[in-house]
Amino acid sequence: FSAFTVVISNFRKFSPSSTALSPSEASNTYADGKGVITFDGDVTQIGWQAFRDCSSLTSVTIPDSVTSIGDSAFRYCSSLTSVTIGNSVTSIGYSAFNDCSILKEVYCKPTTPPTSTGGFMFDNNASGRKIYVPSASVSAYKSATYWSTYSSDIIGYDFE
Repeated sequence: FSAFTVVISNFRKFSPSSTALSPSEASNTYADGKGVITFDGDVTQIGWQAFRDCSSLTSVTIPDSVTSIGDSAFRYCSSLTSVTIGNSVTSIGYSAFNDCSILKEVYCKPTTPPTSTGGFMFDNNASGRKIYVPSASVSAYKSATYWSTYSSDIIGYDFE
């Protein structure tokens, strides 16, 4: 199964029930792309299970316009290796990136750890997966509810 590219423009909320793009459309329609999702425009939320089971997805960059990532939004994305979370994200849903079995790098830009609706945000990722957070926020992340589970994987990073 080949990879895909999805460009989403001018939608306030992305979810399977929106008029945007459903996961099955993303998996099937964009199968000739490069495995990268690029969000353009006014996206502020990524809805529940929006990209669940998108097996060709390799990389996600969530822009600063997004404030929340829904439950299981990227769960079971079996080819996902890298995620960058924009600095305006304040909540990450239950199991948002759970079971992404080869996810090795998460770059989480918010200075305040995003809340979670129930944890398991990054469970069952690749062995040795690292979560890079702003250097000044390492202690806050390591002690935050649900983030403390990943304290040995959290590393300070100087975002530009």
